[in-house]
Amino acid sequence: MEILTYLKRTAKLTIRRFYDCKRHTTFCKKGEFPATPHSIHLAQPILPSASFAEKQYNLQYAAEKIRQYTIRPGEIFSFWEIVGNPDKLKSSRSIRNNKVKMEKGGGLCQIAGIVYHLSLIGGLKIAERHHHSIDLYGDGPRACPIGLDATVSYGYKDLRIQNNTQAMLHFNISVIENELHGELQSTQPLVQHDIKILKTETPNHIDVKTSYADTGEPIAQNIYKRL
Repeated sequence: MEILTYLKRTAKLTIRRFYDCKRHTTFCKKGEFPATPHSIHLAQPILPSASFAEKQYNLQYAAEKIRQYTIRPGEIFSFWEIVGNPDKLKSSRSIRNNKVKMEKGGGLCQIAGIVYHLSLIGGLKIAERHHHSIDLYGDGPRACPIGLDATVSYGYKDLRIQNNTQAMLHFNISVIENELHGELQSTQPLVQHDIKILKTETPNHIDVKTSYADTGEPIAQNIYKRL
């Protein structure tokens, strides 16, 4: 890693930790999750690519980390607090500064995306989430619906979910061959929301508005550049 890139990232991480301390942010911790019949399940394809094996490795690594944590009422699930520095992972496709490139930890965004999607269905509070700047898929097969993705960049962009329920929660993520499976498990039943996606397309951009179908409450408005 270039020294300037390292210094910038270190500075960003330091600032984040300062504000987390100032706000008394309580992150979720490792702990066994009790058996429960209450869960929400999603499955996504891991699409073929030149770096499929590397992406699969990165996904399995992050999934194993996430499975170790239980989120108690009021606590924050932070993708990077759990997964940690991606420099030790393999290089796979990633988007950086509106460009597609190979990067350590590439592909982890798919796990962030499935956690985000599950959290919306379960009505959890989204404390931080960033969408991709580019739509990689166009009219082809998608790993997840447009507007329900989440990009993560160590030190810069995190996915943070707050447990705003009275239940204990757990994200059970697993990689099974060419599929990513995600479960939001809960010690109490969660109200399950349908998500409405409204797209407005132009030759260069896709404007996507997401909202809760049952209440009409807006969730996010995201603009994606076409690849």
